[in-house]
Amino acid sequence: MIKATQKDMPRIMSYLEQDLANCLYMYGDLEVYGLEDPNISLWYSEKDGELNAVVFKYFQGSHVFSLKRDCDLDEVADHLVEINVDRVCSDGDTIRALHERLSDRFTAEYGRTLRLDSYREFKPDVEIEEATIEDVDKIVDLMMSHPLYSESYSADQLKEELTDRIGRGIGRSFIIRDGDRIIAHDSFNLETDKYAIAGLALVHDDFRKTFYGVYLESHMVNQILRENKVLYAMLFDMKRVAGFIRMGNTDVGEYGKMNRIAR
Repeated sequence: MIKATQKDMPRIMSYLEQDLANCLYMYGDLEVYGLEDPNISLWYSEKDGELNAVVFKYFQGSHVFSLKRDCDLDEVADHLVEINVDRVCSDGDTIRALHERLSDRFTAEYGRTLRLDSYREFKPDVEIEEATIEDVDKIVDLMMSHPLYSESYSADQLKEELTDRIGRGIGRSFIIRDGDRIIAHDSFNLETDKYAIAGLALVHDDFRKTFYGVYLESHMVNQILRENKVLYAMLFDMKRVAGFIRMGNTDVGEYGKMNRIAR
C-alpha cells in the first residue's frame, strides 16, 4: 500500500465523504488531528488511478475503508499484520472478509452503527460532571472493569488516548461520583464540528441497579443535539440496539471490529 502524504489528503477526504457512516473515526480523526499528528499514519491503494482502499492507524487501532468493497483484501490483510495493530474496525462485510484471512491473529465481533436523534430527557437525582484530566486514572479503573475495554486495550493505552482527547477538547467525558470514587462514566469518543461519536455508558457493579447509565446517556444525547451536531454510536448489544431504535433512532449499517488475540 502507498503511504499517504499531505498532498493526498484532499483526494482521500473526498473519497471518505462519499460514505461517512462507514468511516466515522477515520474521517473525524483526520479532520481533528491531521496527518501531521505523530500518532496517525495513513495508507491507500488504487486501481486504474482510482482509490479503492484507505487504511488508517491511530495509536494501536486501525480502520479500513473501501467505498465499493473492491480492494485487494489480501494486500490489506498483509498490511495490517505489517503495521502490527491491536484493533481493526470497518463495515461488517469488510471485517468478515479480513477475519477469514487473519483468524489466527484476531477475534471478530459485529454490531450496528446508529444515528442517535432521540432520547428522553431526565432530571437526574445525582450530579453529572464534565471530567478533567485529573479524573483520567479513576475513569480508566472503571473502564478496565468492562471486557469491551479490558479485552481490547491496556490501561496505559486508555490513559494515553483519554488524556489526549480531554486535553485537546475533542472528546468530552462525563462522570458521576460517589465520594472519592468515579462510579459512572460516558463520553464522546470523538467530536468534530459536524458530528460526535458516543462511547459506552459504564456503571460500577455496586450501582448497576441505579439509573446512572440512563442519566448519562440522556445528558449526552440531548447536549449534543442542542449543539446541532449529529451523534453516532457503535453498539454490539442487540437488545440495546433494539431499544434505541424503539426510541426513534436510526440504524445506518453493520459495524465490525477485530481484536488482537492475547499473545
